[in-house]
Amino acid sequence: EFKNRIELTTIWMIAEPYFKLQDFYDVVLISANIYDGGKMEEIIRYYSKASKKPQIIVGGVAPTLSSKRILSLFSNVICIVGEGEDSIIKLLQLYINNNDIFNSSDIYKIPNLTFVDKNKGLIQTNRSVMALSEIKYLPNRKYLNYTIKNNGLIRIESSRGCDWNQCSFCMVPWKYANHQRREFSIDRLSSDIENLIYHNINKSFDKLQSAYF
Repeated sequence: EFKNRIELTTIWMIAEPYFKLQDFYDVVLISANIYDGGKMEEIIRYYSKASKKPQIIVGGVAPTLSSKRILSLFSNVICIVGEGEDSIIKLLQLYINNNDIFNSSDIYKIPNLTFVDKNKGLIQTNRSVMALSEIKYLPNRKYLNYTIKNNGLIRIESSRGCDWNQCSFCMVPWKYANHQRREFSIDRLSSDIENLIYHNINKSFDKLQSAYF
């Protein structure tokens, strides 16, 4: 839907460490791990100086844990803290309606954001989580065939959060806005498993069993 209206690219830092940078995007979404050897910062610097400066949105572990540090380096970036699926959709809708997201007061209504307001400084919007039981769509497993081919592990997400949720050293309470464990629906989980079986994921599981048992 969005790609029919804007030039959009998504960069997974773990899977695409050598992503070919190009200058024609309106929006660049970066999923950043806690450490990537400086690749995330390299990409942000590239697009910050590009002839066509896209709106840069960073989500994942790195901005969840260190959004203030990222924004101290790049005030033009929007960081998503914690769950980002709903926030990303709302940000893209806002961009389509108003290319300069920061000039719209609607940005303050979008949850789980940290960004720099030129007049007010660092802004953190309200934290929230999604109703996982209502999510019907399956994960976008862009690298599924590549992972199977290379005998990698495929993760099935059945829930988010923790029943205990009180360990002081753990990032899970912060990541999920202090909510305890939430579950995806059985139907959605079953569909995900069926999709993996369709892609012969069981072959990789057989190899994993022979390696560890």
